[in-house]
Amino acid sequence: MFRVREPVEKARLFDTLGKYDAGLFWAPMAELGAPVSNPKSTLADPNINRSLFFSAASNKVSEYIAAGLVVAYTGNPGLSFLPEAICAAFDPTDPEAGADQLAATLADRATVERKRQAALRYHDDEMNFEAQAAPFVRHVTSSAA
Repeated sequence: MFRVREPVEKARLFDTLGKYDAGLFWAPMAELGAPVSNPKSTLADPNINRSLFFSAASNKVSEYIAAGLVVAYTGNPGLSFLPEAICAAFDPTDPEAGADQLAATLADRATVERKRQAALRYHDDEMNFEAQAAPFVRHVTSSAA
C-alpha cells in the first residue's frame, strides 16, 4: 500500500521513516507525452529538454538513505549518482504504470530488504561527514592555493 504522509517534525523523522520500506522523491524528469519505458534510458532521449529537470539531490533523499529506505524516484538526472542497489526508479509520465513498477519492486520482500541494507551501507560508507571530510578538505585547500 502507498501512503503520502503529512509533514513530520524533524525530531520524529527517523522514528517515522523507519516504519516504511521506501521514500518517494517526486521530481519528474520527462515531459508529458514523451515515451518512457525505462526512466534511465530517457536521459539520452532527444525529445526531452533535460535542462528543465536537472536538480541536485535533496536532503529528503539523504534522509531516506540514512534511515535505510529504498529511494523511489522518477529517474531524475540529478540523482543519477545513486547506486541502483538502493533505488527503485519509475516512469513519472504514466501514474498507473509508475505505481505498478513500484508495487512490483516493493512486493518482493527479499529485494526490499537487500536494498534497505544497501542504503544503510551506502550511508555509512559514503554519505556521511566522516566519509566526506578528507575529500572536502582537499577541495577547500586546493581551491585556496
